[in-house]
Amino acid sequence: MANKLFLTVIFSMLSLLSISQNAPLTLINSNRGKIVKIEKFTHLVIKKNSGDKIRGRFISLQDSTITIEENFDKTSKITISEIQLIKKDLFNNRKWLEPFGYIGIGAGLGLIATPFIWIFEGSKKAWEGLKFAGILASVSLPVILLGTSKNRYNLNNNWRIAID
Repeated sequence: MANKLFLTVIFSMLSLLSISQNAPLTLINSNRGKIVKIEKFTHLVIKKNSGDKIRGRFISLQDSTITIEENFDKTSKITISEIQLIKKDLFNNRKWLEPFGYIGIGAGLGLIATPFIWIFEGSKKAWEGLKFAGILASVSLPVILLGTSKNRYNLNNNWRIAID
C-alpha cells in the first residue's frame, strides 16, 4: 500500500512539472502565415518602443510578459506591448566560426605588417603580402558576416507574439 501511494505521489509530481513548463515563444507573421518558435535559453536582443535594448537569454513567456536573463544574476520582465523588435541569432552555435576568426586576424596582421615589409624588403614583397592578406580576408569575412547575422522580427509591422 505504501509503495502505491509513493508511486502515485511521484507520478503526480512529474505530471505537474511537465504541465508547469513554459511554452516556447511563438511569433506569427500575419502577412505570410509563417510561424517561428523560439525555444527556452535562446539568445535574443529585444528592442523596446522606448529605444532601450535588452540582450540575454529567453527564460519564459507568461500572460503578457517575457522574462529575459541578462546576466546570471539579473533578469528582466518585459511586457509584450513594450516590444518593438526581436533579434535572434541565425545560428544557435557559433563555435564553428572560430577558425574563420583566426584567419581574419591573420588578414589584419598582414595589413599591419605591410608598411614594415615595404621598408625592409621592398615593394614587391609588400605587394605579395597585400595579396595574401586579401585572400585571407576574402575567405574569412563573408563567413563571419553570415555567421554573426540575426533574424529580425518587427512586432510593429508584420509579426506578433502568440499567447496561448
